[in-house]
Amino acid sequence: MHEFAFGILGLLPREYYMMTEAEYVSCCKGYSKREKGEWQRARLIAYTIHTHMASNPVDIEEFLPLEEKRSERMTEEEMDEIFNQNTNFLG
Repeated sequence: MHEFAFGILGLLPREYYMMTEAEYVSCCKGYSKREKGEWQRARLIAYTIHTHMASNPVDIEEFLPLEEKRSERMTEEEMDEIFNQNTNFLG
């Protein structure tokens, strides 16, 4: 978990140790949203190239579908799952 918190999330040790579990899960959720935004940007760039290069371009959802849709509000179980996944990250 420390490797994920300090390396991937970029938290300082004092920030990490002052956080509650819910705050840490919120950080993880924010990181996930940022990653998804970067994926969507890359997807749009690739699709734009595809529409200009292909003779019969397909819909963007066919070209590179996004992961399944889910509600914005996370359940306690989902937060616990994210927390546990990040706890087990890199050992």
